[in-house]
Amino acid sequence: MNTNTAANISTNIIIKIKVQSAGYEHGNYAKITLNDQEIGFENYSRGINIGVIDQTTGQPLFCTTFDTHADKNAHLAFTNFIHSLPPGSIVVIAVQDEASFLLSEAAKKVCQSLGSNLINNLKYRNYWAMIGQKGADPKTAQ
Repeated sequence: MNTNTAANISTNIIIKIKVQSAGYEHGNYAKITLNDQEIGFENYSRGINIGVIDQTTGQPLFCTTFDTHADKNAHLAFTNFIHSLPPGSIVVIAVQDEASFLLSEAAKKVCQSLGSNLINNLKYRNYWAMIGQKGADPKTAQ
């Protein structure tokens, strides 16, 4: 799965974000690029891989992964992480291998708060990617 977008952020900077996600049986990988350069990860891993981009400068701020397949507390850590971000942060998510097994309803609601309309379609060992923004209206994520 590939998702591309160009975002015109608050300082009229145009950024190009590309997100790739593949479930276990569809290639088992994830990748996030910003302006054609991979951001921050040494290695992507199973679960929810997240890149956070500053909405003012277009610069990457954080990269992290939450293994919501094996770590029973990862969904809570993911939810708390998203809640800690400043409003307007651009959040890019790429699932690798599997992320649905221990993904709680609260974690799905956090994805909806980023504009996701499709998080409830995430199935076991399937792909899923999104580009959203903290505080976005529902159904606005790509």
